[in-house]
Amino acid sequence: MNYIVFDLEWNQCSEGSRRMRGFLLKLLEIGAVKLNENREMTDQYHVLIQPGCTGSFTTGQRRLSGWI
Repeated sequence: MNYIVFDLEWNQCSEGSRRMRGFLLKLLEIGAVKLNENREMTDQYHVLIQPGCTGSFTTGQRRLSGWI
């Protein structure tokens, strides 16, 4: 049996998980790994998704996320 483990990264408002008026949550990053029956990684997937609300990532955001 194979396993897929995935992680989704979202932006979030300064109020934590509460939704702010006019603030849309956007998916920023998707990561996944495929594990075999011994739970050894056999494949991986990673993609950064451009956030629609800001237009681009700032240098601080990239550094904080480990992208640079």
